[in-house]
Amino acid sequence: LAHLRKSARERAAEERRKAEARRALEKAAASRNIQALRDALEEGERAGLQSKDLRQARSIVDEDELKEDARESLREAVASGDVRRICSDIREAEAVGLDEAELEEAREALAEVERQARRRLQDAARGSC
Repeated sequence: LAHLRKSARERAAEERRKAEARRALEKAAASRNIQALRDALEEGERAGLQSKDLRQARSIVDEDELKEDARESLREAVASGDVRRICSDIREAEAVGLDEAELEEAREALAEVERQARRRLQDAARGSC
């Protein structure tokens, strides 16, 4: 009988931990705080939540990681001055939903790189005659 009571207490504690982990996931998902989501995901996994309970939070974290990768790639492309790479990375950033302000900065950088390339071509053409 004591064994059954202990087992019931353990199950109840486990269910409370799962419920707390679910609430933490919901709160973090609502705030869209990526670090809080990562922490809540870890706790949810430790608490034994099923994958369906973790799916939304993982999706938000995955989306954020895609955006961060696109953001970094775009910064590198702009720094490289490679027109094709900048264009390609702008399209990728648009596809993952990077915000318009970040895209506009890259578009302005692209326009400047193109202006500089045209000037160099014009200078070279004038110098060859």
